[in-house]
Amino acid sequence: MAIIVLRHAKARASAGSGGDLDRALDPVGIQQAKTVAQVIGHLAIDTSRLRVLVSPALRCQNTVAPLVSRFSVEPLVDKRLLEYASDSELLELVSLARSASGTWVICGHGPSLLRLVRLLVREQGAMVADRELSLGVAAFLYLEFWAVSGRPLSLLARYAPPRYQGTVLIG
Repeated sequence: MAIIVLRHAKARASAGSGGDLDRALDPVGIQQAKTVAQVIGHLAIDTSRLRVLVSPALRCQNTVAPLVSRFSVEPLVDKRLLEYASDSELLELVSLARSASGTWVICGHGPSLLRLVRLLVREQGAMVADRELSLGVAAFLYLEFWAVSGRPLSLLARYAPPRYQGTVLIG
């Protein structure tokens, strides 16, 4: 099972007359979203079992739009991915991700995503420094979980723009 934790791409500073959830991507963010879809497409994942879970915020939905179009998947909008989700909401998402198979792309906001990753790797007995988990715009973390001889193992790689080359943090 693999999980890709993706922070939304670069958004406009304001939503005009709308609120924060209505902020769309700016031109740089639109290009970042297209590039992220290409990079994720090049990872060794089973795209036939790809699921996309996304925050209700427009900037998050815009970020996954090229990905869901490329792989013909329907995104699942989940309010538990809003910027300041509670720990209990994040634990529900951890449980959901753990019970699923295939690859999940989870797109949301920096503060809650970092807490989500900490919960995911903590269950595996891994510790990762906060600075290693930093997520800039359109950056993503690729987590892969498996067991060898009954011992859970994790791989955590970070991908950041503009080149999106992976850096393995734990293995």
